[in-house]
Amino acid sequence: MTRLPVAMLLAFACGGCSVLHKGPRQEANYFDLSYPSAPLVGEGVVVEVDAVRSDQPYDERMVFRVTGHRLEIDEFNRWAGRPEAMVEKYLALAFAAPPEPGAAKCRVAVRILQLEARLSPPAVTVALWAEIRRDGGDAAAFRKAYRRELPLDGGTGESFARSVGDALSAIAKEMAADASACGAMARE
Repeated sequence: MTRLPVAMLLAFACGGCSVLHKGPRQEANYFDLSYPSAPLVGEGVVVEVDAVRSDQPYDERMVFRVTGHRLEIDEFNRWAGRPEAMVEKYLALAFAAPPEPGAAKCRVAVRILQLEARLSPPAVTVALWAEIRRDGGDAAAFRKAYRRELPLDGGTGESFARSVGDALSAIAKEMAADASACGAMARE
């Protein structure tokens, strides 16, 4: 009589494991940006980058826009770090020119507005809001939204990371030109 409940419990436990098993566990893939090898900022200006901020849902997981209002968070393709830290590092390296005597100093504060891929049509969108200030000044010399949308070759984490790096490169060049103009205004 006691064998029947034990046998039923054992059958349920073994059967439950096979029903709930989802297959082999998939490991997450981690992606980093390729960072600029040379400074982008022009002569006569030093640009310092403040801490980059971000709005949700941008964290380590890659974000894909499925429709105009629906986002999907990719559990298996992730950034190697928080997007804010990666963008801050990218811009700091892009603006890492050796200091020149008498160079004007500017500070840039950045907020990530968009850092996502779209699968149809395949594209990556990077949008940043920046305020560029002359060092020591309270008023922003520039307040500007920078946005780039680039093709996404394949829907992989690798192609996503490559396109984000390319978009940041174009944005950093435009931001460097604005910072140089800010530096020129500071010297006047």
